[in-house]
Amino acid sequence: FPVTIGHTAGGKAGRPRGVFFFVGPTGVGKTELAKAVTELIFSDPNAFARFDMSEYKEGHSAERLTGSPPGYVGYEEGGQLTNRMLEHPFSVLLFDEVEKGNPLVLDKFLQILDDGRLTDSKGQTAYFSQSLTIFTSNCGSQQLDELIQKHGGQVTDELPPYEEVKQLYLRAVEEQFVKTMQRPGLFNRLGDSILVFDMLRPMHVAGIVEKFQKQITRAAQEKLGFNIVFPDSSVSRMVQQRMNVADNAKYGGRRVRTIVESEVQRPLNRWVFENEPTQGSTLEVSVTVEGRLQINKA
Repeated sequence: FPVTIGHTAGGKAGRPRGVFFFVGPTGVGKTELAKAVTELIFSDPNAFARFDMSEYKEGHSAERLTGSPPGYVGYEEGGQLTNRMLEHPFSVLLFDEVEKGNPLVLDKFLQILDDGRLTDSKGQTAYFSQSLTIFTSNCGSQQLDELIQKHGGQVTDELPPYEEVKQLYLRAVEEQFVKTMQRPGLFNRLGDSILVFDMLRPMHVAGIVEKFQKQITRAAQEKLGFNIVFPDSSVSRMVQQRMNVADNAKYGGRRVRTIVESEVQRPLNRWVFENEPTQGSTLEVSVTVEGRLQINKA
């Protein structure tokens, strides 16, 4: 990753240890990757802090980050962001859907990226030099339909090409920050830290389905004492077919989860409730060519 670690050449020692800007379609794992980075670096899920920037649409909401001025309601509480860093300087900070934040709110990030510090309304300075700052954005997803239609209306492992997806999102981010928000300074500071996530392709769907199948198998063994096996790839094929219908591809992993829950997990739960398989027994779960769930006792 193009991430700044520690001191930069000719830079300021107080800057955050790392700055990322994750952009791409919804449901492709931007937040999950931020959590994985937290676990990798700090081995503590409590080191992760998420700020939903859709809650900072108004200019005055900047006060929520650093605290209300003296004499105003909430002064004693301090700021949500500065409090977090004063209490937990070793953190991964995720600013989710940053494009939804008010430009005045985003100006706070300039000081964080330049100096690695932020002073709250009480005069206390919070330092970010031991933290990672991650921004996420869906900028460009509105134009994704046009790109998909350009390549036949379906998403494959090769089409649309990742390079075209990447350029679409890079242009969208630049337009959002430079033209719409009129914050070219913030855009320039992001530099090479902008990482474009690819669309959810069939090969990715197969991996996600496999993960959910393992969760179902583990739950059956631990909670009910019987085995569930998926003898072939029919569940994965069914989900991939569903993902190519209408707008499903745009909703990424969240839609994969929804399909697995509605087409596999719920019918399976109903079958188990009605048939009460004995402990130690094995169920084979697959999907017929007609798309129906099929459950057989091995």
